[in-house]
Amino acid sequence: MKKIFFVCTIFFSLNYLFADNLGWDILRKNYSIKDISISNPQDTQNILVHPSAIRFVEKNILFFPAEINTLGTYLTGAHFFYNMKSLGIFSGIIYNDIGKETFSYIENNQEKQKEIYLQKDFVYNIGIAKFLKKGKISAALNLKIANTTIQDKSSNAFVIDFDLVYKDLIKNLNLSILTQNIGYASKFLNESDKLPIMVGVGSNYSFSFKKLNSNLVVGVFLPYIINYELQPSLGVEFTKNPIRINLSYNFTKDDNNLQIGVSTVIKNIELGYSLIPNKYLGTTHRILLGYSF
Repeated sequence: MKKIFFVCTIFFSLNYLFADNLGWDILRKNYSIKDISISNPQDTQNILVHPSAIRFVEKNILFFPAEINTLGTYLTGAHFFYNMKSLGIFSGIIYNDIGKETFSYIENNQEKQKEIYLQKDFVYNIGIAKFLKKGKISAALNLKIANTTIQDKSSNAFVIDFDLVYKDLIKNLNLSILTQNIGYASKFLNESDKLPIMVGVGSNYSFSFKKLNSNLVVGVFLPYIINYELQPSLGVEFTKNPIRINLSYNFTKDDNNLQIGVSTVIKNIELGYSLIPNKYLGTTHRILLGYSF
């Protein structure tokens, strides 16, 4: 327990040290088809938001997340998680495309046109996960390198995430701590890009209904974006094998507060889908394909 307190103190202090940053939406993306509030340690999808949970899952997993918005934006990528004897290792790549636009301009008294990207992003990550207390507490460090291009201008970011999962703090009650995006971003148009540095604490409780052969997870996650706002979310997930249905609500200033998802596992294959309606920015569809071995 002293080790956990020491590590958490360091990361919370670092967040306040770099507390004048905000931006880089791609670094805030959740690639799972469910909210982080209902990600419990033994859920394979949990490792997309809490990589340390790979030590609880005890599988090797390849995930292919995708996201499509009705306004024409899309995201795609791949994440690999591998368990060794004493460590878990993971790596991934994400590509995000906001779309293109034809730009008209005058050169030498002639009108010309040029097709430009409104915005495109790449994120690469690599990290390690390790038990601090076998079967109970796992922690992970994740290095992310991101590049964003708007029109013909680009910027890079180098950040570190830290997460910790405590399984069965008391029976069926799990605790998680997540710190994201501590690091450096290069200047963009002579201005320093602001990083969305976040500190979050979450917990969920699992109810088992043996007569119905089903399970219900209820959870809450409290992320604070430094110098911005607290963005709490509540979620529930009902499982009746092989189907899992989840519902969550995010209490933010944005319009995309509600998320509804469904997933299933058939042998080594995991399939998931979620819907995030938005009144002004289009409806988002998330798809997840996973393979365990």
